[in-house]
Amino acid sequence: MPQRFRFDLESSHIAIRDEAGVEADSLDQAIEQAEAGIEEMRASGEMPPSSETWELVIRDEDGVELKRLPV
Repeated sequence: MPQRFRFDLESSHIAIRDEAGVEADSLDQAIEQAEAGIEEMRASGEMPPSSETWELVIRDEDGVELKRLPV
């Protein structure tokens, strides 16, 4: 059964919360979607290189952190 996962972007100074989230059958599938999203952001220039370190935080519907991926 699909679950809702939220992909938040965080740096040491800023947090951008994902209010909508995405549905995935498992955490592994959510990680694949997150990695694809990171690549899309890099390719489109939405995440330009900067001195700021960003992470994409995968959370479940209750807001529990499940995984962090470097951006």
